[in-house]
Amino acid sequence: MADIARETGLTLGTVSRALNNSVKYPIAAETRERVLEAATRLGYRPNQLGKALAEGKSMLIMLLTPNPFAPYYSELNRHLSLLAVNLGYSLLIPSITPEQSPPSTQSIDWLYGVDAIIVCDLIPAWEGYMNEAARLKIPMVGMGALRPTLPIDFVWIDLYKASRDVFAHLVEVGCKSIAFLGTPLRDNRRVAYLDAVEAFGLEPRIIEMGVQSRSTAREAAAIAYRERPFDGLICENDIVATGALLGLADAGAKVPQDVRLAGCDGLEESQFQLVPITTLVQPLEQCCQSAWNLLQDLMNGAKHAPQFVKHEATLEVRTSTSG
Repeated sequence: MADIARETGLTLGTVSRALNNSVKYPIAAETRERVLEAATRLGYRPNQLGKALAEGKSMLIMLLTPNPFAPYYSELNRHLSLLAVNLGYSLLIPSITPEQSPPSTQSIDWLYGVDAIIVCDLIPAWEGYMNEAARLKIPMVGMGALRPTLPIDFVWIDLYKASRDVFAHLVEVGCKSIAFLGTPLRDNRRVAYLDAVEAFGLEPRIIEMGVQSRSTAREAAAIAYRERPFDGLICENDIVATGALLGLADAGAKVPQDVRLAGCDGLEESQFQLVPITTLVQPLEQCCQSAWNLLQDLMNGAKHAPQFVKHEATLEVRTSTSG
């Protein structure tokens, strides 16, 4: 910046205001153009860390997810990153796993350098981080299918109605033995399944996996079908459904001829299987926009009772249940 000042004959303060396009202390258009031209010629690159220190902001938004590398959370990351970049922010996605509870000193230290936090799927392991963030008065918004126990602004993805819809769809196409495949986590998908089983007078069958992955889903689906065949399978999400598709094939069952299969999330990969998988499409782009709007209000100093925004998933029928 000193080189630009010498080159243009202007003070450091004037150069700084021109480069930062100061609103409080505006610079004449001709002067700013002269500064920018000199900056380009001299190869000037702004020091973002220095700017952040001067303004008291890091321009970093922390995003907490149970697994940032999973396809569902990667899709959330993509939508939120686009929203952040448009306003000059970057997402900080730390490698904090659900098993790190209580929080480690290193992971808590991440909180001190961010302007705000978005928490996706509020599992109990996050409460330590959220309590510390609340103590530090860091703006914080939650989003996902699991509703929070802490009083924060929240975007809720309601899966209950769509989960009932997929069960009714399976009954409509002739299924009489419908199982549910997922982890022990109890949310609206499992609640809706149990309510639907009772409403239709069918027998419940929960197939539980210890870990949510394609390989465990493949193994669990194959074992369960060999033990006692079923003609309908609702999976906790699309990752589980893609694993189950292979597991059913391992057990000699064809989809959809022998078993009607459904997932949840609306991930692109569920559509591009050899048998496209029926799924519950979550409006992730709209949910991320809602969360970002709430966060911006908090970062701009809004004081109000915790806000609540609801979005619903919708059933998208594909070959795995209709073929």
